[in-house]
Amino acid sequence: MLLIYVGGALVAYQAVQALTEGLGLPQWFPGLAVVLFVIGLPFVVATAFVRETGAPPVPPSEREAEAVVGEEAATSALPAGRRPQITWRNAGLSFVVALAVWGLVATGWMLFGGRADEGAPADERPSVAVLPLANRSGLEEDQYFTDGINDEILTQLSKIGGLSVRARTSVMEYRDRTKNVRQIGEELNARYLMEGGVQRAGETVRINVQLVDAETDEHVFAETYDRELSVENLLAVQREVALRIADALEATLTVQEREQIDKAPTENLEAYDYYLRGLEYSRRRYTEADERITVEMFERATQLDSSFALAYARLSRTHSSGPNPNFR
Repeated sequence: MLLIYVGGALVAYQAVQALTEGLGLPQWFPGLAVVLFVIGLPFVVATAFVRETGAPPVPPSEREAEAVVGEEAATSALPAGRRPQITWRNAGLSFVVALAVWGLVATGWMLFGGRADEGAPADERPSVAVLPLANRSGLEEDQYFTDGINDEILTQLSKIGGLSVRARTSVMEYRDRTKNVRQIGEELNARYLMEGGVQRAGETVRINVQLVDAETDEHVFAETYDRELSVENLLAVQREVALRIADALEATLTVQEREQIDKAPTENLEAYDYYLRGLEYSRRRYTEADERITVEMFERATQLDSSFALAYARLSRTHSSGPNPNFR
């Protein structure tokens, strides 16, 4: 009887796998069926042989007597009081109960589980990832400047509610990337990737950016900005890049979003340079010295421009966050 039950369970398991695939059920449903069959197994084993108790049995009819002749012959060697008691019915009942429970769970999932997923609206906004810009000057001391421009473009894009912009922490691992845009897009779940570089030379700066469709590996647009080095020019390029991306992806800006993008944080180039340096050290903060320099950079920026609200905000955040627990 045990072998019959196991054999039936294997056949049912194959049917359950087919139903799971055909109905689009989660992949754990076949495992649920196995668990239910295993739970039913002890019931079959425990009731296969029971000790006869209670009142004497009612004599069977002539037809019933003939049906059990073979079974009596097979069990005559058992000790007195130990006889199989309707093992076929026990096995069948356990089997039916296991399948019924599985069917109820599957039906509940199709009726309510799928509906819950459908209730959450999909984000249909264009998804964008701003990859780290390359430092084209080749000078290590210009890396903070390149990273700062990269962060400010990302910040401007994040102000546009019509775009889904990936966080900086998600994209920084692709600074020295060897993967193609399609792979990066899949890993970041981003349809569009912005990449490019920054080159500062004396009193001029060149910023080149390109927006790529990660699915087709085609350029949406590419642009190079050659400007004299000034706060106005840097901020203007950052705004222009953000607005160009929004326009290319047909993202509509509200009046408030446009005002936030157009608002200049400072007009003092030296203060802005200290602000960018402070951003660079705030991202490190590996040591107490890094945190101290972060504070000094933001304080210097506020001293040069007392209306530099962003620098004040960063300075306050640095003080309130306290020491980095990973100082070494």
